[in-house]
Amino acid sequence: MDLNFKIESVGDKRYLIYRLQDGDRLDSYTYKMLSGGKRDGLAEVTLSQFNDVNELRYDITGCRSLKERESSAIAKNNLMRLLSALLDAMRSLKKDYNIEAESLVLSSALIFICNDVEPHLICLPLLANEKRQLDYVGFLLPFLETVPLGPGETADYRKPLISYLKRPKAFVPAEFKAMLDQTIYGSSPPLPARRDPPSGFPPPPQKEEPFPPPPIRQRPTQPERPVQPVSAPVQIQKGKQKKPDKNGMIDTRTPWEILVGKPKKLVPASDYQAVQPTATPVVDDRPMIAITVPPSRNAYLLRRESGERIWIDSTEFRIGQAPDNNLVIANKRLSHHHAKIRFSEATQRFMLEDTGSLNHTRINGQTPLKPNQPQPLLNGVQLMLANELFDFILDN
Repeated sequence: MDLNFKIESVGDKRYLIYRLQDGDRLDSYTYKMLSGGKRDGLAEVTLSQFNDVNELRYDITGCRSLKERESSAIAKNNLMRLLSALLDAMRSLKKDYNIEAESLVLSSALIFICNDVEPHLICLPLLANEKRQLDYVGFLLPFLETVPLGPGETADYRKPLISYLKRPKAFVPAEFKAMLDQTIYGSSPPLPARRDPPSGFPPPPQKEEPFPPPPIRQRPTQPERPVQPVSAPVQIQKGKQKKPDKNGMIDTRTPWEILVGKPKKLVPASDYQAVQPTATPVVDDRPMIAITVPPSRNAYLLRRESGERIWIDSTEFRIGQAPDNNLVIANKRLSHHHAKIRFSEATQRFMLEDTGSLNHTRINGQTPLKPNQPQPLLNGVQLMLANELFDFILDN
């Protein structure tokens, strides 16, 4: 067993303990997934702190490691089902829980089995300095070659599996899983038999129809604006006029470029007006529709990932995974009802409110907002909902 791990019994409980080393950094998202209740195929973990010693404690009560299981014979079907359940649990790490596979501890001494067929994988919720490749072949091949055969069985059924693992080509979990099913069933696994509900119980609910896709958002109508003369220079910066420094230079960065740490763009004060572009009339032929929000309150979100412009066309604009939101985003790190933007008549400002999200809401990368406490939004600020980035733009 790895020296960083040890097994400890407390009463009728049994724990696998990993002591955090100097330089270990906890991955908060992975830790929340592993400690937020029982997950199929994963061992639940808690963080223990005592006398400046930090430990991760995995509950392995009633489980045996694969290394302990190797010493006893396993019948053919039980062995195939065990390996199949292990592959399913490894695949669900990324597919169901969005946990990186590199956090898995792939060792027969640190993979635990309950009830002979239920795997409990150990995942370390730590940030890795570099990505590592998991050696599935180095784990599965010795296990298949050393585990004793069941009573009256021969090793013929294991030979195709061992040959597949020894081939020079890359290991494909889906192909190996199909071979396990072929060994157990002779074909793909059968569908479970349909059972009628007992008398006196209501019938099972019918399958719901899929939700329709969200409507395409269009730009709201805006009042006509006078076009400035082409010959007159206009300033790009809004608000306070910039002043030159002691060397007579002016920094022409925008507020957003200053916030994210872009290098300075210095120009002489005498040339500051000359570098500004002139206004040219722009013909906007995009379709427009009328909405209930007055034109003076028009605002939109600019999504960083796709460059999409999303107009805030409701007095209470809700964002999340659930289909009843105004902005529906299929991102597992977002909550079903993550946040909402509304216009305050009292302050005549747009307000952002976190509606009890799991992965928080931030403005300009600052401290997460407290749930159900609206905060005012200024033009050009950055909104961070979990790992989704938006720019809030007032279009007056």
